[in-house]
Amino acid sequence: MAEVKMVDRRDEVLSSRKSMIEYLESHFRYHTMNSWNLSTSFACNVKVHNLPGLDYETRMKCYEAISSHEAFLDISNIMTDFGMSWDFCWTAGFNGRSDGYIVLYRGGRKENGTLYTYPGKHVGADDYSDWSDGDLNELVEVVLDFDTMCERVIGSFVEFVTSHDFVEEVAYVPEMRIVAKARAI
Repeated sequence: MAEVKMVDRRDEVLSSRKSMIEYLESHFRYHTMNSWNLSTSFACNVKVHNLPGLDYETRMKCYEAISSHEAFLDISNIMTDFGMSWDFCWTAGFNGRSDGYIVLYRGGRKENGTLYTYPGKHVGADDYSDWSDGDLNELVEVVLDFDTMCERVIGSFVEFVTSHDFVEEVAYVPEMRIVAKARAI
């Protein structure tokens, strides 16, 4: 059985301004919509073939699990908890043609309680040298929490995969439709 090990780098990353900037500048990023809009954000590649420490059998079960709605229930809760912890000013979502990336998004809550995200908005900067220590520290805290959330998502998925079997099942779904009936003349 594969195990995902979580690494706490918080103290190391927060130890100096230089280490915070290096952490942000070296972090993996992904286009938030398409490459043409040049907007990127901090991201985690969660494609099955990139998940660390999986043996062949577990990797194959991961591919089966991707089609299972149940495999993503806990993941949804983990991602919601992340958003809640930042009062939904920061959220995360799957992105990419095959949803192979988890991406950090800016978001918020309207006065009526409706949540929103800015999927096309660039997050971070190309140069952090002119950022205040407070702003830099805040973004680093968000990205560290995002990374922890991504590790939890991967761990939850692998745990689910290793504790379940995946079988095909035929499901008949009732469908409401309008049909034409001739009138009696």
